[in-house]
Amino acid sequence: MATPKTAVESDARQIRRLRVLMDRKEALEAQVKEVNKHIFEVKSGLRTSFETQRVKSLALEGVGTCGSRDMIYAKVVDADATRAWLAELGREEIIKEDFNKSRLAALVKEQLKAGEAVPECVSYIETTEISLRRS
Repeated sequence: MATPKTAVESDARQIRRLRVLMDRKEALEAQVKEVNKHIFEVKSGLRTSFETQRVKSLALEGVGTCGSRDMIYAKVVDADATRAWLAELGREEIIKEDFNKSRLAALVKEQLKAGEAVPECVSYIETTEISLRRS
């Protein structure tokens, strides 16, 4: 049984509309990518400025409070070696079926702050986050 002409025309309209929407979405995603690039550049500049001036936050009336905080992102490179390291430290509570990322990061931060070494079985990135809250 052939599809009625009106159904085909309706489908064609929907397909054209889908194309327009997908094109709009692609253009918006490109704009978001560009804006994110600028946000990264501004945050990098603020990070450097805050570190140089030893500033943790700055409040601007009508804008909000811009703050910085030191962050650690930790990742397990070798699960068995990491389990052994955590057991040696008496910190088995971090071990689940998988590793608790936030607790592992907190431990790495704790170790670094105490001047202790972090074994190669855990990789980490040390950074300072910049945030802006509305006032």
